[in-house]
Amino acid sequence: MAHHDDRRRGAAERIARLRLIAAIPRFVALELERSARVFHIRILAKASRRHRTEPDAVAERIGRRIRALRQSSSFTFDAFVSETGLGRGYVSELERGLVVPTVGTLARIAAALDLTVADLVVGQTERELLFDELRAAPASLIRSLRDQARLRKS
Repeated sequence: MAHHDDRRRGAAERIARLRLIAAIPRFVALELERSARVFHIRILAKASRRHRTEPDAVAERIGRRIRALRQSSSFTFDAFVSETGLGRGYVSELERGLVVPTVGTLARIAAALDLTVADLVVGQTERELLFDELRAAPASLIRSLRDQARLRKS
C-alpha cells in the first residue's frame, strides 16, 4: 500500500513540476533543466571521490584494527552497526580501508567499543606498541610506570 502511495506522490510531484515549467518561458525552463543535470553530475562525481576502490594504507590499518577490536569485543557486525549508528555499507568500507573516518566517526566507534580514539589508531612504533599493551592494564601499574619514567627524566 505504501509503495502505491509513494508512486502517486511521485507522479503528483512530476505533474506539479511540469506545470511550473510550463508557466516559465521556454528558454528559462531549458536552462533550469540543464543546471539541474550539471548539479547532479557534480554531486555524483564528489561522492565517487569519497570512496576508494583501492584501500588507503593508513585507513586499511585502522580498519583492520577496528574489525579486530570489534570481533574481540564479541560484537556482531549488525550489533556494531546499530551501536555506532553508522551505515552497514560505511562500516564495511571502513573495515576494508576504503574510507578514511573522521575524528567524529572514530569517537563514535571508540565509545561503542568502550575505548579511546587513540586505541583505534595506534601504530607500530615502540611507544605505540607499549600503549597498546598497557591499554587493559590496571591504573596502579600505569601510575607506577609513569612515576618510574619521571624519575628517569630527573
